[in-house]
Amino acid sequence: MRIKKIVIGSSAILVVVFLAYVLKERAFSYDYDNGADYSYNFDSSYAKIIDVAVKNSIIQLPPFDSSYNTALIEIKLQQNIAGYILQPEIKILYDTLYLSQGFEYGAGGTRYLNVSACIQNNSKTITLDCYRCSIADGTYKFIMYKNRDIKKERVLVLSPHPDDAEIAAYGLYSSTKNIFIATITAGDAGKSKYENFYNSDSEHYLQKGKLRTWNSITVPLLADLDPQNIVNLGYFDGSLKFMYFNDTLTTKSKFIGTKDINIFRSKNISTFLNSLKAVSNWRSLVNDLKYILKKRNPTIIITPYPAIDTHYDHKCTSLALFQAMKELHYIDAELWMYTNHYSKSDLYPIGEMGSATSLPPHFRTPWIYFDKIYSHPLSKNVQIEKLFALDAMNDLRHNTEWNTIGDLFQVLFKKITDNLFQHENSYYRKSVRSNELFFVVKASNIYDDANYKNIVGDINHTDE
Repeated sequence: MRIKKIVIGSSAILVVVFLAYVLKERAFSYDYDNGADYSYNFDSSYAKIIDVAVKNSIIQLPPFDSSYNTALIEIKLQQNIAGYILQPEIKILYDTLYLSQGFEYGAGGTRYLNVSACIQNNSKTITLDCYRCSIADGTYKFIMYKNRDIKKERVLVLSPHPDDAEIAAYGLYSSTKNIFIATITAGDAGKSKYENFYNSDSEHYLQKGKLRTWNSITVPLLADLDPQNIVNLGYFDGSLKFMYFNDTLTTKSKFIGTKDINIFRSKNISTFLNSLKAVSNWRSLVNDLKYILKKRNPTIIITPYPAIDTHYDHKCTSLALFQAMKELHYIDAELWMYTNHYSKSDLYPIGEMGSATSLPPHFRTPWIYFDKIYSHPLSKNVQIEKLFALDAMNDLRHNTEWNTIGDLFQVLFKKITDNLFQHENSYYRKSVRSNELFFVVKASNIYDDANYKNIVGDINHTDE
């Protein structure tokens, strides 16, 4: 009997320790204070800001111009003890429809509900159904933006790696035909996905670069894009930071050992780049982007936001673009900027697949600079198409070792622990959403020193 009590007591202790560990991993896995207020400055933007009342979780929207296509409501999220164990969520009900938005475990403070779908549906009443969190009755800011109709514009999408265009903007670029996609690198670095098939790193990463280059050229065809409007520039994955700080030097692939970017660039179907002679240095990249700008004359350029996106290839993609624009004095355009790598924890956007994407966590000055915010809607069918587009990207799948029983169990164990400890950062969860979000900046702002500094952020020589 005594032994039985000891076993039960020990089991209870183990359960408590395990639950405490799960709680720690969930509520304290962020590399920022998840109970702090998000901090955004809308005063310098083209926002229409009015007050709305929240009473008994119901919001009556005031009359608004139907040309507004993006809307946010600034709320004060109140913490709930259950929200430390299960993810806080608000279901936003409008007419007979609804969308959901997730928040950090244990979240509290100022947050922004993305209610763009409500105004795009011309809804008059919103009901908020809160789970494991709450919103006090009160008066809150209702923030609206008008943005260009993408179908009437010439759009350039810059993708630092194969799959970045799809992660950030598949729904957007599949919604119109006047699109040109330029992928900067071949994707010949990163995780070792096929090492069980190759005896050397150089063979492995050469094959990986070829596969990902092919992905970047062919996956946009799922959206019925013109093959002539899809190119991969062939620069080496992970090399752009070195190129930026050593702009006259030619660099080589980290793993393959070659300086010849044409081993990947030659895979293009499009003849768009045929007249160019390119080498693996910064000047060549800037010249490539100048050539694209002159030939395509885009009115909207979709590119990473360098002050937010933490990946140096992403930052440097936009820095090369900005340099090319300045050398051409290219000013008649808007930058629609995205982030695919928010932080070390890399859990943004918060919430489940299919939920809404809202503003990323931001707590400090300098402010994130933007003129507007654009939330591009994705229907259920487009979300499914985007999921298939992502699944067509070799690098987003599990590696090839899953074909053994032991490795299948490893994949299963990782899936369970990722969900249990809130480490699920797959791009299926993060990017297959009811919307895609962009910070809109007029091109003229990159010529303003103060604004440019906030847009670019901290670029330095430290390791990634």
